[in-house]
Amino acid sequence: MGCSSSVEMSPNRSGGYQGKAYPQQQQPQQKTEIAVKDITPSKDLLQKYIDLDNEIRKMESTNVLKTYTDLNAANQALKEVIGKLEVAHQEAKNKTAKEKGEYDDMFTAWSANCGDEDESGNAELSKEKKEWLEAMGEEEVAKKELDGVREKLTKNEESLKASSVSMEELKKKHKEQEELLAAIFKGAYGSDLENRLEAESDFLDDRKHRVGAAKYKWSNGRNLLSHATAQLCLACKKWMSLPQINPQDKQGKWVVATEARNNVVAACQNITSARRYLSTIEFPYCKPPEVKVLETAASHVYTDMLSQQRHQYVYANVYHIMYKRCKALIDWFTHVLTETIAKDLAEATTAANAKAQELRQERLNLISVKIKEELQQDVSFEARAEDLADDSTSVTEDESQVFQAEGGEGEDKSGEEPPAADVDADEPFNPVPLKELVQTPNKEDLFGDAQELYKKHQENLEELEKNRMINKARQEQGLEEKLRARRSRRQRQEAVANEQQLQQA
Repeated sequence: MGCSSSVEMSPNRSGGYQGKAYPQQQQPQQKTEIAVKDITPSKDLLQKYIDLDNEIRKMESTNVLKTYTDLNAANQALKEVIGKLEVAHQEAKNKTAKEKGEYDDMFTAWSANCGDEDESGNAELSKEKKEWLEAMGEEEVAKKELDGVREKLTKNEESLKASSVSMEELKKKHKEQEELLAAIFKGAYGSDLENRLEAESDFLDDRKHRVGAAKYKWSNGRNLLSHATAQLCLACKKWMSLPQINPQDKQGKWVVATEARNNVVAACQNITSARRYLSTIEFPYCKPPEVKVLETAASHVYTDMLSQQRHQYVYANVYHIMYKRCKALIDWFTHVLTETIAKDLAEATTAANAKAQELRQERLNLISVKIKEELQQDVSFEARAEDLADDSTSVTEDESQVFQAEGGEGEDKSGEEPPAADVDADEPFNPVPLKELVQTPNKEDLFGDAQELYKKHQENLEELEKNRMINKARQEQGLEEKLRARRSRRQRQEAVANEQQLQQA
């Protein structure tokens, strides 16, 4: 059975609620979304809180909520991409049908007049056939891109379903903890210090999760680029092996060219997917126009391989140079991860863990006092560091789903560089030294603009300090403390979300 308490909630400027004490005979109904149950403090209750807190910390260490949020956002983004690719694929199909129709009409007219002559001798007919083949290549590339993203959406939805189970379990444990604390302290905070430590812990946890989310995304992006680089390496080797194949072995040439093309298509998809992970970051290399050139080259492999000049040119200016750009991009990702994100994550994790330990110890102290009041027994428990689950792990758990090439070996893992180009590139690629890259993102690019959130946090702490001073004065006068009513995790998260929305407005 629930019970009433002597705390009424009135809005304060921080978005929470300020407790207001009443004489016992004037207790109003507790106005809080947390259920306040009638419970007797005991040693078993203390142990239950400790066990529950450890379970929550352990689950939070796997970044459950952020993983679910990212997977859900990825689902929406993939659906939008699929819509665009479906339009592009249909346009490519229409173009192929148009080019084939024009070639068929010209071939029919030509064959009626020339009989068994070799069509390669007719320049106009060869041109129409080339345009038809190029259109067909563009259609195949568009189809592979569409199929690849559809497959990724299917895998992503499976991961989202599994993640939602863990998220619901975490929410259930959070609710159980909130109800336990609300029951022990009759719907209010146990002390001003607990209130303040909770606010500080929430702020530091938010900061840690922001940095952890950045590491998660950048690590997944680097993984995708590593696969793209290996696929481009294999594509380069396949492409450069074409001249060694017997000219009469047209089927053999077609198979090798197809393997090269499939790896280029998969590499393009992985580069694009890495950019989607970090949509607000400008990459120094492998920018959208460069990837578009690579996609176009992939759709022209069957015509480019027929000419030695085109074969050499496209290798030097597209395939080989994009391999080098992708490799340099990985170096940049590694630099950002090790020199900025990893250091910030270590600092944020240490600060958040220390504050969580302070909060836990304060709650243990307060619960111990309640038990002593109830049982007339001294109970103490120290929140040791080892009791706190290590929540610095698993934030980089790899959730990236790599696009694989159809046919062939998939990607090169030999560690050998692709062959040098036979001709010089029109614009040779020389990567800029990492320390000189102007595009190295600052912390606002990486983690979001937290300055306004920090300002709001400081205002909240100032409000809490005022309440503490008021309560101190009331105690000195022998009056009851006015403790703020407990806020649920949802209310606290909504307060942060509202502040973020105000910041973005």
